[in-house]
Amino acid sequence: MTWVALDAERPLSLSLSMRFGSFALPSEVAERLPKALIHRNVPGERIQAFLQAMDKAWLEAAPLASFGNRQRWTAMCRSLRDGGWPVQDGPSRWRLGELTVGWDAVAPG
Repeated sequence: MTWVALDAERPLSLSLSMRFGSFALPSEVAERLPKALIHRNVPGERIQAFLQAMDKAWLEAAPLASFGNRQRWTAMCRSLRDGGWPVQDGPSRWRLGELTVGWDAVAPG
């Protein structure tokens, strides 16, 4: 599931919620993107760069899979944040399979 948080003037963030065990790569959420982003998942667009960064961080966290997908997802989120993506919230939300990123990082270009 995905959703966009809004205020009265503009979008603020994009949130993703994934059920552990229901995906091989986090980018599979692309088919659930909001209409403003779904057709922008193409080379050169920010949303595609973000989804690719998620997949890369997910694959790099593969050694943690033996401790469960929660640990792997949390490591992926931390890696994205450390890599400069404006990841919001923290481990308490990440452990639920959620990830929120600032809208400017994924907004159509």
